[in-house]
Parts: sequence; structure tokens; C-alpha cells
Amino acid sequence: MLEKIRSIFGRDEADRGIGFSDLGAFVEGEREALEARLERGILEERAVVEREIRELSNLVGRMKNREREAAWHPKLEKIARTSLPAFLKAMEQQLQRPLPERGEEFYQEVAGILKGCISAMKGAGKYLQGILPEEMRGVRERISTLGACLNHMSGKRRDAEERRKNLSLVDSQMKLLQALEGEERDTELRISRIEEETGAIEARERETAEMREALRISHGYAELAAMKKRVEELRQSESSLRQQRDRIVAVLLAVFRRGAAISRRQKNSRSEALLEEAIGVLEGREAGDGCVSDMLMRASSQVKKLLEDGQLVLKGREEKELFSGEGSALQEAIATLEEGERVRREREGLERMIDFSEVWQTEQKIVRTLEELDAAKRGLRRESEELVEKKKTIRSRILRQREALASAVEEHLGRKLVFQGDQRDDS
Repeated sequence: MLEKIRSIFGRDEADRGIGFSDLGAFVEGEREALEARLERGILEERAVVEREIRELSNLVGRMKNREREAAWHPKLEKIARTSLPAFLKAMEQQLQRPLPERGEEFYQEVAGILKGCISAMKGAGKYLQGILPEEMRGVRERISTLGACLNHMSGKRRDAEERRKNLSLVDSQMKLLQALEGEERDTELRISRIEEETGAIEARERETAEMREALRISHGYAELAAMKKRVEELRQSESSLRQQRDRIVAVLLAVFRRGAAISRRQKNSRSEALLEEAIGVLEGREAGDGCVSDMLMRASSQVKKLLEDGQLVLKGREEKELFSGEGSALQEAIATLEEGERVRREREGLERMIDFSEVWQTEQKIVRTLEELDAAKRGLRRESEELVEKKKTIRSRILRQREALASAVEEHLGRKLVFQGDQRDDS
């Protein structure tokens, strides 16, 4: 194709490069030139077509005059009287059709006229070959010339259609490359904006961190830190006391439940009520009235009465250690329970103070802000990494598409495509 173009336009013109930025206008110019050439090429046949149609019209006129002659051979007269008028009418209908000025419309009209004339020849005209041999030979020659003209126009139309396809191919390849480069620019713009957004987030992180440092050196933060430290100490004490409490509560519940059952059988409602109240407090179902230790001591007194009366029997070493002797072990156990409650109340009170502390609330707000900023920054980092990979893929596609477009331009336009100006250097 390139050599063919060189032979037509000259080697210098064909070898001259064309910039990618000029390619769209060049293709459009080629389209316009193509249509103009096709228009001229079709209309070049107009004079011949008009001449042949005039000749055909003259032949038809002479055949009309023959129709009025009476010197037909008797064997041919019937054929002439039926076929000739039909043939003439069919031909006149075609030859009277106006010829349009525009090339494509002109071509279509000539094709229609030719088709109608051939149909007339194959119809009534085939019976007239022996009657009007000279005239029918003239009609055939004129129709043949019209057919040659139509063939010339058809060839030019085929060539133009092939050229249109080639130009459309170049155009589509060009637009695909433009779309890829547009997508690459959009990706680069988003990466740039992510960098700006990340910078803004990091600036906010620094400002927030400075606020946190300023808060940590304030007097209120020192008080808050002391309360937190005390809460942690109380939690450790609770953990140690909880193990002792659980063991003591298990022993007391076992003894109190047996004592309550005995009191119930004896219908001793007062004793049963004291013991049930203690059981409820130990199980956490009831808050109890007054001091817990006093309530437990009263319940323990009822147990001792049952023990003295021989109605209740202690089981196991732990029960005997608590309820045997003068009761010092029981008092120590109850004191341990009381200490556990005191530690718990102190811890909960301090935790409420911390929760309502303005310094604590400010610090928590700062922590949440830093977490949100970090999450946003990590999300932007992931998006940026994905876009960088996407950009690499697009760049690879661009390079391949440039090669495809350059090949199409050289093959179908006979030019070397040059990427310059706004095209980056990929060497």
C-alpha cells in the first residue's frame, strides 16, 4: 500500500511524517477529499449517460413511427401489434426518469434506469429481435454502454468504500489511543490528588498529636493519670480478693442453704428470713440492708444456734474452719468480703470520675481522631498503590496501541506517524 501511495503522490509526500495531534484533522480531510473525488468520478460519467439516454430516446421514437407502418409481414404483424407497444411503454418509463445532480443519487438513478431497460429487453423486447433487428441492435448497444458507465461508477464506489473502511480503521485506532491516554491522565490526576489528600491528613495528624502532647503536660492530665493508676491498683487487688471471695462465698452458701432448709422445716420464719437474705446477697440477687458484714454475722449466729442444737452438721474442713471455735476465722472471712466490696466501690467510683473527666473525654476524642485519620490514610495508600499498578497496565496498552496505530497509518495513509509535543518520551 505504501509503495502504491508513493507511486501516486510521490516519494517525498508519502515519506513525510504526520504528528499524532494532527492525525484527526488529517483523517477528516482525507474523508472529505475522498467524497469529493467520488462525487467527481461518478459525475464524470454523466455526459456519456445523458448521451446514451438521448440515443435510446431517439431509437424509441423511431420505433414508434414504425409502429404506425402497415407493412408488417402477416406472420409478424400480431407480434408487433402486441409486443412493440409494451416494449416502448416500458422503455419510455425508464428514459423519462430525471437524473439527479448529486453523485450518489445519480448513480442509484442510473442503476434503476439500466435495470428497467434490461427488464424491458428480456420481456417484450425479446419478441422484437426479428421484427426490428437494426433498432433492437442499437438499443442493445446503448444499454451496453450504460452498463459500462455503471460498472465504472461501481468500481469507483467500491474503491471509495474500501478507502472509507481504511480511514475508519485508522480513526478507531486513534480514538482508542486517545481514550487510553485520557484514562492515564485521569489516573495520574487521581494519584496527584491522593498525594495532596495524604499530605493534608498528615498535617492534621501532626496538629492532633501536638494537641495530645499539650494535654499530657497539663495539670488535669496528671490528676487523670493518678486516677488511672489507682484504678489499675484496685483492679489487681480485686483480682486477688476475688479468688478468696469465691472460696468463702461457696462455703457460706452451702452452710446457709442447709440452715435455711432446716429453719423452713422447723417453721422458724425469722431464722429462715435471715439466712435467705444472706443467700440472696451472696448470690448477687439482693443488695441487702445496711452493712453486709452485720447481715452476714446475724446469719452466722443463726447457723451457730443450729449447730449448738445439733440440728446442723458441718461438712468438710473449710466449713469447720469458718464456723468452729470463737468465730475469728468467720470474722476474717467476712472482713475479706467487706474489703472486696469496698475495693469494688472505690474502683467504680474512680471510673465514673474518669468517664466524666473533661481531660479524659478530650483525650478519647483525640485518640478517635488519630485512628480515623490513620484509617483514611491507609485507605488512600491502598488506592494509590492500585492506581499505580493500573497506570502501569494503561502505559503498556498505550505503547502497544501506538505501534498498532502507527502501522495502520503507514499502511492505509502512507505516512509515518510521529508522537511529539504532548506525547511523553518513552525511550
